[in-house]
Amino acid sequence: MTIQSSGPPSFRWVSVATNVSPEDGPTMLQVEPGPGFAAANALAAVPVNLDAGLTARDAPIAASVPSVELRRVSRTEMRGTLRGADGPFVLVVNESYHPGWRAHVAGGDSAPFPMAYARMGFRIAAVGDLELTLRFVPQDAYVVGIAISLAAGLVILGYLAWPAIDAGRLPFWSRRRARQTTDVP
Repeated sequence: MTIQSSGPPSFRWVSVATNVSPEDGPTMLQVEPGPGFAAANALAAVPVNLDAGLTARDAPIAASVPSVELRRVSRTEMRGTLRGADGPFVLVVNESYHPGWRAHVAGGDSAPFPMAYARMGFRIAAVGDLELTLRFVPQDAYVVGIAISLAAGLVILGYLAWPAIDAGRLPFWSRRRARQTTDVP
């Protein structure tokens, strides 16, 4: 798979990709998926100083490249581990970009930024072996909305059923009534 962008890259891909760009041509990246790449669906990249305007060819490369293991827990959450991070890096996830995603690591939360072809990138500043959680935060509001709707539906159902309950038309919920006996003179 070849990824191509029109401008200069803002970070250098390491380990799972090779820069195959001509010196003055468009930036191209040759990705060779290794074992677990399809399941992980993520790449780790070493960033450059974005404020200095450096290109990938000028960027310092970290001493080691973090390995990424990422698994999907649900449609709105991914968990994984990052091993061997010795400096800040960019985590690129092969998921459609949406600003509602958040990456949580020991160093704090990170908001996504769009990458080439609508992928998501997260700046990870923590160092060492890390536990990573990616969550789609707007899902929390959706779950709260569903809970409120269900509660409102139950209240309305109870309100509509109360006259039948009170009149005794629903025998298993109704009040017990006195029974007529046959020994009345």
